[in-house]
Amino acid sequence: MGGYEQLNYSMIERIEMDVECMYIYKNAISAFIIPFSAFSNQEEKEKFIKILKEKANITF
Repeated sequence: MGGYEQLNYSMIERIEMDVECMYIYKNAISAFIIPFSAFSNQEEKEKFIKILKEKANITF
């Protein structure tokens, strides 16, 4: 099951990561889950994280 939803960077409440995934929270109970396997390589993953930090103005 999947879908499409847009989220403005300003709407990101927090971002958390574990060993396998990144969780982009838009509120306390709703998050986008991005598995690290979605990235082709480590460089792509790090670039995505850098952009998130800059655009969302959040440290994590």
